[in-house]
Amino acid sequence: MRFFFTLFTAAGTLSLAAAQYGLVEDFFSGNFFDHFTFYTGADPTAGWVNYVDRATAQNDGLINTNKGAFIGVDSTTNNVAAPGRNSVRLSSNNAYTHMLLTLQLYNMPGGIPGTWPAFWTFGPDWPSNGEIDIVEGVNGANSNSMTIHTGSSCTLNGGGNGLLQPFLSDCNANDNSNAGCSFHDPDPKSYGTGFNSVGGGVFAMEWTADGVSIWRWPQGSQPGDVFGDGPNPSGWGAPSANWASSDANCDFETSLSRHNIIFDTTFCGSWAGAVYDGGLDACQTFVSNNPAAFANAYWGVSNLRVYQQQSSSTNSGQGAKPSASSASAMAKASPSATPIPSSPSKASSSSSTMSASPVVSSSSVALPSTVAISTSFSTVASTSSIVSTPTPAQPKAKAIPTIDPLASNDFGSGSGGIPAGSEGWKRAADMRMGERRRRHLARHLRSAKA
Repeated sequence: MRFFFTLFTAAGTLSLAAAQYGLVEDFFSGNFFDHFTFYTGADPTAGWVNYVDRATAQNDGLINTNKGAFIGVDSTTNNVAAPGRNSVRLSSNNAYTHMLLTLQLYNMPGGIPGTWPAFWTFGPDWPSNGEIDIVEGVNGANSNSMTIHTGSSCTLNGGGNGLLQPFLSDCNANDNSNAGCSFHDPDPKSYGTGFNSVGGGVFAMEWTADGVSIWRWPQGSQPGDVFGDGPNPSGWGAPSANWASSDANCDFETSLSRHNIIFDTTFCGSWAGAVYDGGLDACQTFVSNNPAAFANAYWGVSNLRVYQQQSSSTNSGQGAKPSASSASAMAKASPSATPIPSSPSKASSSSSTMSASPVVSSSSVALPSTVAISTSFSTVASTSSIVSTPTPAQPKAKAIPTIDPLASNDFGSGSGGIPAGSEGWKRAADMRMGERRRRHLARHLRSAKA
């Protein structure tokens, strides 16, 4: 059964179908880290970082499940040598085409000089299968950047039904130094230290044949069904950002597919290093010699869930996984497909390595006591769009662009970051901060300061 709402506007009548969603993966079913692969290759964004395997991360205290899931970085070693400070990069074992993803964080690594954290998704053939950046920023940034990258011509005409208007409208990774089409949340509580100061918050990303939407709520103000058995985004109000196929000259149905879910924290590199006050060398020096600065550079995850639409006859081909009562079927969902990599342009070459972690499923899903549970749906659906990929291959990274000195004077700095209220920062590409893009943003920020 589907519910239909009719909106009457000056432009006419718009009918919206409210999709019925069912839970397909609870990342706190079993051990959180069993749902991920640990990436251990070289950082494709040229970061001053050393991604470690699960055993090393466990032994060094970079991960734990004492309070939800803790995903941190080394905050004790001084005089760090190349390739850089130890950190963790996770890629989900399962990849999805279409999903409703809900994430609750009590802490994020952003707002710290030298850092470049991101929570994002991407497909195996980048950029043809696209990328969705849900949380991202660098250095002392105080607002969240949300971006989509595609491999074909795709331009937004507006912000759809979202609260924000696009900062950049061209999604094509082949244009504008791969800047992508982006939205910026101006609320300082959307990212970094401002986000952490209020106890974190909740993000949701809905991806359907009609486009992509991202919501954010301060901790405790999210709708009651966000982590329930059958969340209903149609009742959540307008999203912060909306990439609507109806408001763009592209087809997101063909531009986005088979996405893994990624957590990572890198340092400096081709974005954070390029805009650091003093440049890349100064960034690396700070990161190497100030371990205590990164004690709070961690992802604190309270909840992470993936849902898909229940009815295969009305969801444009997107599959769903069994509900909580039959979650053990998830580990068996492994259709024949090209292995899914754990990174696009943020990925390393095919010679990079992964430390695999098997999927662990259970017959019942354990939920944090603070989550309001909805039992609206218990229908078992198909698993046609879930791909299990324990040892993903890695696409080749693009060349690192040169650093523009204009950027280090105008964007986030090592001592404090981006000026409050400014929207003049943004990553240039997945290899970040291409020459033309950085100059454009520098001019924009100068205008914003004037």
